[in-house]
Amino acid sequence: MEVAPIPSDESARIQALHGLGILDTPPDPRFDRLTRLAQRLFHVPIVLISLVDTNRQWFKSCIGLDVQQSSREISFCAHAILQPDRPLIILDTWCDTRFADNPVVSGTPHIRFYAGHVLHAPSGAAVGTLCLLDTVVHSVFSDDDQEILADLAMLVERELAANTMHELLQTQHRLMTDFQESELRFRQMAETIDAVFWMSDSTRQQLLYISPAYERIWGYSCASLYADLQSWVTTIHPDDRASVTASMSKQAHTLRALEYRIIRSDGAERWIYDQSYPIYNDSDQVIRLVGLARDITQRKQQDLRVVQLTEQLTSLMQSLPGVVYRCSPDINWGVTILSDGIETLTGYPASDFLHNTIRPFVSCIDPLDRVRVEETMTAAIIAQQPYSVDYRIIHRDGEVCWVTNRGRAVYDDAGRVRWCDGVIIDVNARAAIEADHRRFVQLADMLPEFVGMATLDGQPIYINPAGRALIGMRPEEPLARQPLTALHPSWVQELLQTTALPTALAEGYWSGETALVTADGNEIPIDQMILCHRDAADQPTHFSTIARDLTHERQAAATRQALQAEILQIHTRTIMELSTPLIHITDTTILMPLIGAIDTIRAQRILESLLQGVSQQRASRAIVDLTGVPALDPHVAAIFIQAADAVRLLGAEVIVTGIRPEIAQTIVTMGVDLRRIRTYSDLHQGISYAMQGL
Repeated sequence: MEVAPIPSDESARIQALHGLGILDTPPDPRFDRLTRLAQRLFHVPIVLISLVDTNRQWFKSCIGLDVQQSSREISFCAHAILQPDRPLIILDTWCDTRFADNPVVSGTPHIRFYAGHVLHAPSGAAVGTLCLLDTVVHSVFSDDDQEILADLAMLVERELAANTMHELLQTQHRLMTDFQESELRFRQMAETIDAVFWMSDSTRQQLLYISPAYERIWGYSCASLYADLQSWVTTIHPDDRASVTASMSKQAHTLRALEYRIIRSDGAERWIYDQSYPIYNDSDQVIRLVGLARDITQRKQQDLRVVQLTEQLTSLMQSLPGVVYRCSPDINWGVTILSDGIETLTGYPASDFLHNTIRPFVSCIDPLDRVRVEETMTAAIIAQQPYSVDYRIIHRDGEVCWVTNRGRAVYDDAGRVRWCDGVIIDVNARAAIEADHRRFVQLADMLPEFVGMATLDGQPIYINPAGRALIGMRPEEPLARQPLTALHPSWVQELLQTTALPTALAEGYWSGETALVTADGNEIPIDQMILCHRDAADQPTHFSTIARDLTHERQAAATRQALQAEILQIHTRTIMELSTPLIHITDTTILMPLIGAIDTIRAQRILESLLQGVSQQRASRAIVDLTGVPALDPHVAAIFIQAADAVRLLGAEVIVTGIRPEIAQTIVTMGVDLRRIRTYSDLHQGISYAMQGL
């Protein structure tokens, strides 16, 4: 007996056979009808649809025999598939040296005649035969007989292909269902955030998705944008349109963030912060552009308000008696903020001193006083105490003027000096304080912030109109006899008495966050500065205060924090869902395709998700595909082995596919025993194996 040699395309042939998903499946009337028809047409006792596997031939349909498979070594069909373009005809097996001593010839069922036509998979690979067997010798098998056998074989091939197509359609349906569910979850998340999520093709010519927030922020329908993506450009403010389109062209496929204005459909102007970034495929080509556009109008209005307030406070600062400054603690005490009153003291404009542009302020101090001034200020800064020093200023025209410099350093969390804030008062010019006071009131009446003045014992002298409105006091209402501190809640009153007012008395000013109480009892958070005014004899005369309402600013900050927390929660939930996906291939088989680097934390998450999926689905097979994983470190590999053991304890089999050489090397180095785990080089083989038992 001659054993049939292995075909040259054996690997591809076996892969094609397994890909049919038909091995070890129950009898199918589609195939049994064809074998019965062949039996009646050719009047033979035995007709088989035989599929030649690696070490066996398995019978999908069997008429005349009571076995389902036999060894490939004694298979006639193993010889037949070696000549896929013509049938194998053996009229008398005793006369053919290949089969004369074959056990099925010399023994039961005593085969004397064989005619087999090769069956091909859709890929063209020879996977088996439709064969006729008889226990008596045939004298002839005519051309007509061969044509009929070929026609029947073609019908069998169609059924094999139809079986494969049915499995593919079922798999496609399951995958499409999973995709639709994932898309639904994505839309639900995208539509809950208070921002516009959008997605387009790589050329920005076709809009793929826009969240409903677009209609609320832009005022136009999503349908109009789907119909014409370029209509979005026309909504950009004319003053911003050119810069936005230029930036988009320049940074087409890179991470981009833009701020621009739009004109809503109702004519309202809104500020937008638009972030976008590209999505790449496996070939590193841009296939999508996605972005998130937020309405930042409120923030922009707040920024503008801060600028306006800064300008107003600067104007107010310039009207105050003396010179307000901020300087760096360097060798020349470089000035960064300086009120215009410095020109009266020195004869030089403030711009000359800012950042030591033309001259340092130290150059105007009398040389006889410079060392003492520096030593006094340095000692106070080191001790983290306020400083107060008197010295002489030499005017541009040569006149000498005595001044008092009071201030203190501001420190960071590490105790390093950030800057020094203070006030320089001309002790020769105290007679002008009254005039300055009148100018102060005149300007304060026009400011939108709370401005007030009080005696040293706290009795109110003046509250500007904006301040009265803030606390609910009528414009014509006389100032109460109670102290100005009574406008504050109890905790602020304690702060004023113990810290703020003593500091202002000692240093000339105090600033911090406090609160006011309105006429109806509501508490308003404010940013407050208290100044102490002195007369020509350097004696304190009264206090003034400037306060800015922080209500809207804090509300905006709380809103931003809530939005950031919401987005972080959505991102975290999305990442966790995408990092351990489970796809149900069949009712008893699940697939976990893994992509990207896997650290210990993600590996533990994979273990939990896999065990949960096997338990909930009652799966008998779990496929873990590592095709997209570049490498595994020993700790992660150990967790995967634990996962396999745990899944096996649940009664399921683990199939690992797509093991890359780098991962294989890690497993070998660890000395891991993989004999209990079935492995395949690619996902297709793993799925084919998993489908065998269906």
